[in-house]
Amino acid sequence: EKGFYRTGSHWEFSTTANWDQRAEFYQQLDVVVAIHSSPFPVNTLYYSEGDACAASELIKIEVKGMGVHGSTPWMGKDPLTVAAEIIVALGQIYRQVPATEAITISIGKVEDSGRFNVIGDNITLWGTVRCIHQQVMADVNERIVRISEHVAQAHGLTAEVSFDQTVPAIYNEPDWLSRILPTMERIFGHENMRSGPPMMAYDDHSVFQLACGGVYLLLGCQDTKWTENGLESIDPNKPIPFNHNPHFYVKDEVLKTGVRMHANVVMDFLNGHI
Repeated sequence: EKGFYRTGSHWEFSTTANWDQRAEFYQQLDVVVAIHSSPFPVNTLYYSEGDACAASELIKIEVKGMGVHGSTPWMGKDPLTVAAEIIVALGQIYRQVPATEAITISIGKVEDSGRFNVIGDNITLWGTVRCIHQQVMADVNERIVRISEHVAQAHGLTAEVSFDQTVPAIYNEPDWLSRILPTMERIFGHENMRSGPPMMAYDDHSVFQLACGGVYLLLGCQDTKWTENGLESIDPNKPIPFNHNPHFYVKDEVLKTGVRMHANVVMDFLNGHI
């Protein structure tokens, strides 16, 4: 089965032929450096040593019932109430996994074939599963399948669960960070660099980084500030829109900084300083 596994602090490709071919290509690279915009203070750098971003996968749960008119629900099998119960029940997985393991299960889309006065045949739930540590994913998946199937069975329906678009976690090797951070310090200044815990976001940059090494960095792009309470907006009346929020914004001045980051990494690497 295609995928990744971890040996010590290193991830390696599985032996599936297709992924071996990709690994052979990726391993021709010297190093990869990714920069992602973030709602952190303008022109500041944020990074995590070791675990940096979560592993992720797409989850699809199909609840299969039998459509019927809303006036006679007992004549059919209502998948909507079962789907709602599954969503609620998935919250119990947080209590079944050690509290030291960061996971998120988020259902972001519900597809229904019914209408306001008609109960549809099927409901499809779409979402993501994320784990900071890849090895936890299989256990979480097993629990998702068990909950979905058994909740549906309890009401005389069936549920099918599938997982797709697997993306491995990002791990910033301390050695690569120590080689690249001096370049970043020259650009930002030490006072504008901040390290912290990993994030539950995911990025398929991990496929490249796991193959040849590198780092994943976050570039601050909003009018925010770090305080003793964490990240706060400079304007207390203005919320902080995180990535993929329709109000997310990037200050223009950080575009030049992002170009400087990439250009300086390239030149320092080619000149033997990284």
